[in-house]
Parts: sequence; structure tokens; C-alpha cells
Amino acid sequence: MKRVIAIAVMLLGCGAQPRIEAPTTPSATRDAELAGPAWSRDPDALAVRARALSARLEPYDATPSTALEARFFLAARGSRALELELPAGACAVLATFASSGMRDLDARLYTPEGALITEDVAPDPHPAIVFCATESTPSRAWLVLDAYDGSGAVLVSSLAIPSDALHVVARELGGTPGVARDGEARGELEIALLRRGLDITAAPLEVTLARDQRVRVPLRARAGRCFAVIATPRAPLASVAMRLLDLAGRPLADADASQNVLQRCETEDVERAIELWSGDAEGVVSITIAEGDDERLGGAAGLWLGAVPRDVIAASAGRRVARGTLARGEVAAHRVRVPRGCVDVVARPETGSIARLALEVHDVSRDESRTPSVERCGDPATLDVTITALGGAGDYAIEIRPRE
Repeated sequence: MKRVIAIAVMLLGCGAQPRIEAPTTPSATRDAELAGPAWSRDPDALAVRARALSARLEPYDATPSTALEARFFLAARGSRALELELPAGACAVLATFASSGMRDLDARLYTPEGALITEDVAPDPHPAIVFCATESTPSRAWLVLDAYDGSGAVLVSSLAIPSDALHVVARELGGTPGVARDGEARGELEIALLRRGLDITAAPLEVTLARDQRVRVPLRARAGRCFAVIATPRAPLASVAMRLLDLAGRPLADADASQNVLQRCETEDVERAIELWSGDAEGVVSITIAEGDDERLGGAAGLWLGAVPRDVIAASAGRRVARGTLARGEVAAHRVRVPRGCVDVVARPETGSIARLALEVHDVSRDESRTPSVERCGDPATLDVTITALGGAGDYAIEIRPRE
């Protein structure tokens, strides 16, 4: 028997060594399960909403990221700043969710020096920023969240996305998310365009004008898209005239004289031309073209930078810009944008027993007394509007009505 045992031991000692698997410890298994952001597994309502957005963006190769994740409570008019750093060339969706007590939450992205990169200040509690770092270096930025109306719990989540999906993801998000491709500060003009849902997707075009020369620049417009064309004369050229033509050379619109801006929404794919003329002067003019989705802008009535043809304004009569529900004596706050010219800001009951509404409109130069309708004339502006149910309760709407 001893001899048999010895032979068996010798056989085991010859040939390939047996492969020994590393034991799987409970802690290793737990670490694998906990990889990724906490919201990807937390059971609360805000995390569930974050996962729903992640699933919606999955067809665009969006994946949960730990680039930025935070939970906190914001009291009314409170603010919180969060630092973010993205590797060179990386892109992310910064999506914020809030509990039901938060009615309007704004998000702004700043450079470390304090210059605005982009923002989402739509009157809703779920702002989003779609942001790419520069191609050559990592980008540091600060995300600042402001509780404009209401208070509540807040979850900030991030999703990594491919750089070529930046604009399609922004469209899929809906609303007016802030979009920034290069992580750099924006000029005043681009900020104004971004705030209206328009995005500059190509470098400006430089056009040289001789005396009494009219130059036409082709423009391909797409169905369901709106565009703004901005002409900026370079010194010593002081001014330039600009108008939009169809392919037959018929004028469609003249640029706003004070801002040199043309804007239009198209219902089909068409070829247009931009005509430039500097009279008896000569020089260089820079052409910037910004585009946005018709639905995101709210149609032609949302093109509030520069002139809007009178027939387009008239067609937008009664455009609803906000709505909500009020109990008797309750006050709600909204932020609305109005176009150039004269409009009526109107509060009206929709359902329920509201007998009377009071409306207050504030901007940098006005403070209107209580009335269900306020006339406002001037340049494009963002207004703070408060509405009070003086009798009854129910649903209400705030409308912008152009005046003749």
C-alpha cells in the first residue's frame, strides 16, 4: 500500500503544474458591483430619473460617469458650486434632477476665472449642460446651480458621450440645455444666441467687400431648423447692409439695422443667399451663422435676437410661455423672454375656480403694478414674472401677445 501511495505522489509531481484560481472574496465582488456612480444603483426617485435619462441616451453611446456626482439640498434662492474636470477631448452630459418642491432650477458653467461657458436657465427644475473639453488639454470648470423658485433635494449626475454626439444628444434632451464644445468662455453675442437655443457650429466666414459691390453668400437651410445670421464689420468698415434672398434673387428679409442680424425658420430644405453691401465703403465683414431646432426654439416667435417680420409676429399671437396651478392667495414665479417691440404679458385662468389673477412684471427698468395684463415695449429681454390667485384656485397660463 505504501508503494502505491508513493507512485501516486510521484505522478502528481510530474508534468504541468496545476492552475490555482485566486479565491473570490466577498469584498472583491462587492467592489465590482459598486463600480460607477451611486445614482446608477440607488433606489430613490431622483436616481431612478437619472437612470431613465441614461437609458434614453444609451443609443448615442452615453454611459454613466463619475466625472461629477453630488447630492445636496437647496433652499429657495440658494446656490451651490461644483468643480469639474474633463480629460482632453472628453464630453459629458451634466444632468440635474430636483424633488417636487423645486419649481425652477438654473445651471451655469463657468471657467475657473469666472467667465460664462454656457447655461440652462429655462423655467424648469431639471437643467442640463452638454459639455466637451478642449482637444489638447483637460478642461476645468465650475457648475453653479441656483434655486430660482422653490427648494428641494438635488441630484447632479453625469454621462460620458462621444464628441460627435454632442448636438444630437442636446436635441434628444429637449428644452434648452446649455451646449459648449470647447470648454472656453463665450462672447456676448454667442451667449445671447445660446440663451435662445441657437448654437454656432462653424467658424465665422470672412467676406471682403469693395465699394458699391454686392456679395452673395450661399446658405443651405434645413427643414425644421431655424437660423440666425450675424454680420460684424471689421475696422475700418463701420457698417454693412444685409438681406436674405431666395435663389431667384427675390428679397425675403432685411437684417435688423442696429444689430445686423437675419433670422428665419424653414419648413423644408431650401437654398438661400445672404447679400452683403457696404455702400461707398470697403473692408471685411465677418459672418456668423447659428442654428437651432424649431421645436426647441418655439418656432419663429422664439427668434428674439434682431428683427422678426411683422407677419411672423402676428402669427404667434397668444404664445403660451408658462403655466401652473395656484391655490387661493398663492404666489408663483416664472422667468419669461419677450421679443423686441411691444407685447402684452397676459395671465389667464385655464381650469378651476380662479376668479382673478394678479401679475407683476420686473426687468431692469420696470416694476409693474398688479394687473392681469402688462404691456411691455423695448429690446428683447428676460422678465421676472410673479402671479397671484386673488380669488379661487386652479390652473393658469402666461401668454405673450404681440401688439399691433
